[in-house]
Amino acid sequence: GDMRTTGAEVQVTWAPENVEGLTLNAALAYNDSHYTRFLAPCSGGQSISEGCNVDLNLPLKKQDLAGAPRNLAPKWAGNMGFNYEMPFGNGFVWGLSGNMKFKSKYSLSEFIPDATQKGYVQFDAAIRFGTEDGRWTFAVIGKNLTNEYVLVGVRDAASTGGNTGTNNAFRSDLTGYSLPPRTVKFELTYRY
Repeated sequence: GDMRTTGAEVQVTWAPENVEGLTLNAALAYNDSHYTRFLAPCSGGQSISEGCNVDLNLPLKKQDLAGAPRNLAPKWAGNMGFNYEMPFGNGFVWGLSGNMKFKSKYSLSEFIPDATQKGYVQFDAAIRFGTEDGRWTFAVIGKNLTNEYVLVGVRDAASTGGNTGTNNAFRSDLTGYSLPPRTVKFELTYRY
């Protein structure tokens, strides 16, 4: 198979002069990634009307995925965030950071193009306290604070689906792989 990817990305970081310790950042990416030629195996229980073709000259039933999107390749992705750190007094500093990231809809499998993850937004944040020299730091870090359920891949579940490549096919169940749910952790760093 062959594929083509085109796109563009822009990143910006800004440290405002009038707010010491503050850094703002943002990134935006456009990605057009699709197969130009790809004869892939049929997914479990895929019917002829769903694109599974039977060719007696080939050992496997195939589907033509030319033009289908590449898996894990959203059209749009980006993030916006900030980091703020300032002295607390007596050699200590505190900091606060936040990040918002998003992705548009994307395909979850190179062989099952109709299995997709809808677009989503996630928020992360952290608060830190430690010494100015970085010798020790205590942080509370929150990831996926919106608790978005996000898949990053799927495959056919074993022993499900059947009659692949026929008019009487019935689709396989799918098994998915997800990113972690909302996570809050405490981190103590000591450098010696």
